[in-house]
Amino acid sequence: METYKGGKRQPDNPPLTALKGSANAAEPVVEAALSYAKNTAHDWLRFGVPVCKEPRGQHASVAFFAPGQTFAYVRWRGGEHGTADWQIYVCRAPITGAEGAGATQIVPGIEPGAEVLLYAPTPHYARRVLSLCKRIEAAGTRLETVPPLYWREAQAAMRCQKPVPTFVPKAWGSA
Repeated sequence: METYKGGKRQPDNPPLTALKGSANAAEPVVEAALSYAKNTAHDWLRFGVPVCKEPRGQHASVAFFAPGQTFAYVRWRGGEHGTADWQIYVCRAPITGAEGAGATQIVPGIEPGAEVLLYAPTPHYARRVLSLCKRIEAAGTRLETVPPLYWREAQAAMRCQKPVPTFVPKAWGSA
């Protein structure tokens, strides 16, 4: 992946080049578009450690994720009277042919798509997801290590208007 800055060719991003040369080279690298426009739009990561980030302007960048990595992508849109739209996607970069891997879904701002483990479509659900993330972190767990099954269970509980189960690492197969 060559980049051009000021008309000059820049070297490939070392972490991304290393990823493309790895055993997972046939797997798609997931790109999450991050941006900020005051009072209008803000796309950001709530959690997840990208393989690398590439700037795309003053208030924009792209985060790259390797197959199997989990991350939360937040899309916020503002209007005349405040929040117009707010969504959170807890995603896993797709793993082709892996047991337990779900279908890749189209997610705005994520290319070529991701396995959506939890989707908060409204500000009400987005607040619940952020609160859940804070509780898990307060217990000392890094969010990107939470198993996909837990995020799916949390999604099911929220959709049924039930309490989200407490995350206990040993109970959910996490160390």
